[in-house]
Amino acid sequence: MEKIKVEKVGPGIAEALMAWAGLDDPAGMATPASIANSGECFRLTVDDEVGVFVLQRKADRLWVAGAGAVGTAGMTAPGLSVIEAIAAQSGCKVVAFQTGRAGLAKLAKKQGYRLTGFIMEKSV
Repeated sequence: MEKIKVEKVGPGIAEALMAWAGLDDPAGMATPASIANSGECFRLTVDDEVGVFVLQRKADRLWVAGAGAVGTAGMTAPGLSVIEAIAAQSGCKVVAFQTGRAGLAKLAKKQGYRLTGFIMEKSV
């Protein structure tokens, strides 16, 4: 059985955890500092693995502004479950996030998420 711990942290701790996890914005428009300062920050510990996520409430949606972990890919399911519980407690009806990682999209689909759009870009 997994031992899960979630705690609110300040932006400084979240920024450090995101940098440690190698979190980056696929579009290159955000930094760990800007993400950490954009919403509520949480540290997630599952067994001995550590992750971080930043949440923004937008109407009835809870937007995951950034999330990352160091270690195995085993943080996705428990992380999404925790975020969904926070959404329900705060009256949100939808959890949403953007990713440039196909593997994360595949794992999220297994948790009941669906693809709702694409980001297109072209260098000129």
